[in-house]
Amino acid sequence: VVQGTVPCEVQGPIIRIPSQSGPDGLPLRLLLPAAARYPEGAPIVVHSTATASMDRVHACLRAQGFVDVVYHCPSARERLTNCSEQLADVLAFATGRIRSLENKSIDGHTGDVKADTANVGLVGWSAGGNRAVLTMARYGDRFPGLRWYASWESPVLSIGDGGGSGTIYQPRPFYDAS
Repeated sequence: VVQGTVPCEVQGPIIRIPSQSGPDGLPLRLLLPAAARYPEGAPIVVHSTATASMDRVHACLRAQGFVDVVYHCPSARERLTNCSEQLADVLAFATGRIRSLENKSIDGHTGDVKADTANVGLVGWSAGGNRAVLTMARYGDRFPGLRWYASWESPVLSIGDGGGSGTIYQPRPFYDAS
């Protein structure tokens, strides 16, 4: 955890983005910094947690000048793979590839703080790190502007990834050694 970060509750308007997850779109929230970290704008961090909740962040990075992005996926507890496509939609929005249902870019939802869509990262928290890895492997073409990934205590390559785990003799189906 970055020095000075603390878990926090996320409140504020719900933004909906286009998603195959439902006709009303996928809900997410932004947690904005008081000021952008760099002259180019505030880096954007998308949080992937085991429960995919938009009400809490494990480590708020707004004090460090980041825009925190959290989203809701109601089927997250059932299986880690259930929300991979939704996470891909959120990353496409954060990197500027898609707009909200209000036809606004992420920058259109940040008020006076410029969001830097050229500096977008993903943090996988615990089992949410598995979802993040699966999402990058399966849907990475939807968000080619993703610049960095970090993981915190993620049980990477565990049985929680929804099956197709491979063995010590056979690689996982989504693993590409090239």
